[in-house]
Amino acid sequence: MQKENILYIAGFFDGSTKVGTSASNRIQTRLLEQGAIHAVLVVETPDGITVRLLEDLITEELGIGQAVSIGKKIDGLLKPLMRDALQKELKIISRKVKDCIATSGITDITEITSTWDNE
Repeated sequence: MQKENILYIAGFFDGSTKVGTSASNRIQTRLLEQGAIHAVLVVETPDGITVRLLEDLITEELGIGQAVSIGKKIDGLLKPLMRDALQKELKIISRKVKDCIATSGITDITEITSTWDNE
């Protein structure tokens, strides 16, 4: 639990989004395992406890789920949305997430300004 972790917002082919966490050194693998097509990496934390607190906060305050069902992932493969629309949506969501974190009182974090694409 003492390894750096990343909080991310991931998007899927059907337009679903989720908040998630990953050890920093596994972020690429984790997003591929999830089946995401685009993600915004929001913050890095020094440990797994802090990142999970943030993940729960985002779910509670913004209503962003922590999972996307297999059914939705399959639907997205059958009827995918445009990638550009999803990227724009994730950008909007990530701003809300950063605002929420800024008012949380949790300060032991590093803001990240990168995105990930499943090419």
